[in-house]
Amino acid sequence: MLPIDSWPAFLLYNPHNDERAVTYVPSGSGIDLFDTVTNTTIVKNVFGNTTLTISPGGALVVVEIPSGLDLEHQGRSIFAGGRYVSSDQVTVSLGEIKTKDAISGPCEFRVAMKTNVLANGTIPDVIDNCVLTIGDKELRFIDTITFNTNDFGSGAKQIRLIMKTKNGFVDYAETRLKFQ
Repeated sequence: MLPIDSWPAFLLYNPHNDERAVTYVPSGSGIDLFDTVTNTTIVKNVFGNTTLTISPGGALVVVEIPSGLDLEHQGRSIFAGGRYVSSDQVTVSLGEIKTKDAISGPCEFRVAMKTNVLANGTIPDVIDNCVLTIGDKELRFIDTITFNTNDFGSGAKQIRLIMKTKNGFVDYAETRLKFQ
């Protein structure tokens, strides 16, 4: 739940397989458009309609902030003019793996992490460690792991990936796969 005192925010989603440009109609004028997905200002000093580009399958969460206000980090939250704007966050996924996919033999999992966190204000946060749980077995690694499905028997298996970053953020992803 967002704090009560926040700036207007709008979700823009592109469900298509190609990049799309949209005309954004701001609710006011003299505003900066801040994207909470990347924690960056995407357009400054907007006084009318503006074009925004959204990547395939991507999204923008646009927060309208009056131009000229400074952004301030307070803990893991960002404020402008004393109002909430965004929070630092990381997300992890299992990449192209889909629920109920069938896998067999040697398999490689490459962790897909997205973050809007900057360590020391300039360097993106990075993965510190990961734990892949298959059934009751835990496999520890950094960002890529190879395992053999034959070591786990055949049938449906619950997979859970927990990722921790150098800045102390944690996220997880789960799915169910068919081991053959």
